[in-house]
Amino acid sequence: MREDYSKTSWYNLTVALRTTKSVFGKRIRLTEERWQHILERHPEVVNNKNNVLKTIKNPDIVTKGWTNELVAIRKISNQDLAVIYSEEEAFVITAFFTRSRKYFEKRGIIWNK
Repeated sequence: MREDYSKTSWYNLTVALRTTKSVFGKRIRLTEERWQHILERHPEVVNNKNNVLKTIKNPDIVTKGWTNELVAIRKISNQDLAVIYSEEEAFVITAFFTRSRKYFEKRGIIWNK
């Protein structure tokens, strides 16, 4: 079941661990709760906190997500880092390495480098 963050008002989601600006000019926060979620579900991202933020700030592409979220993708070494985030709620939802950039491109590219 997909988690619904559209109406989330948890305190720990509002406390920013770090922030960055998206290519659309919106300040996006990475919270401690979301970083812990990423580490638990995608431990391969452990040494990439800065790259998560850089991917939002300077992605190769941004695609549509599943509902209102966006997917920023950036090549890191030989892998694509996908960062799912909400412009409306202004926070990172999750991040992971993917081998299927084309899957996201098929969802619809809304920004290209």
